[in-house]
Amino acid sequence: MTDMVAELEPKAFVMTTAIDSESRLSMVKTVSGDEEVTSAMVEYFGDLRNVTFPMDKVPEAWEILSKGTLIEGPESVYVQAFRSIPEDLCNKFQSRTSLRKHYTMGCTCRGGLYGTVIIRYRHRDDMENDETVTAFIRQAGIALQRRHMREKLRRAEELVRALKSGAESPTV
Repeated sequence: MTDMVAELEPKAFVMTTAIDSESRLSMVKTVSGDEEVTSAMVEYFGDLRNVTFPMDKVPEAWEILSKGTLIEGPESVYVQAFRSIPEDLCNKFQSRTSLRKHYTMGCTCRGGLYGTVIIRYRHRDDMENDETVTAFIRQAGIALQRRHMREKLRRAEELVRALKSGAESPTV
């Protein structure tokens, strides 16, 4: 998904996250796009893929992202990282990369929030393909919801099998 959005917005840095709705943790999944930003991110923060950030440090984020609309996000990398990375480090990174405009959208379906797409720009302010990006992220939200439901069903089936095998075993 990240590469497709980066292709639609070639001068952008794009990041996707997965969200666990129960724990309200946001996990970085992929980054793509602007190579200078990507390299600087690794230099300042290390490889953030599979790192989780607690969304509760920015309480309004859940409600805003759950709407499933493309919005202008906070310019601050510190706030974007849910205040989980030291602010001075975020500010140094942001100063070096000249990140400015920030757009974000929650990957939603049927009231659930399953991930986010973050689009950051250094040298321009407006998206060129906002309608296409929005439609693509909506489709991704549907796919993520389906994957979430398949995983939930798989876990429930495993539990039923475990309970049946435990009920059929002789008790001593």
